[in-house]
Amino acid sequence: MTDEVERAKMPFRERMRTIINQDRLTIPVNDVGTMLVYKTFDRLSYAVILASTEPVELFNDVVSP
Repeated sequence: MTDEVERAKMPFRERMRTIINQDRLTIPVNDVGTMLVYKTFDRLSYAVILASTEPVELFNDVVSP
């Protein structure tokens, strides 16, 4: 595993490779808003965003409260 000091000295491509290849990458959770899921299928769900504090982006994580 590479620490932040070693990673800062690496070229950009190698830095990205070490970040992507890590077993676990922890990203801080950022609450964006509230949505209502109204139709679910096996691989897809329909939802309506009821409120948001900032723009919602594609591939944001969705969790149950």
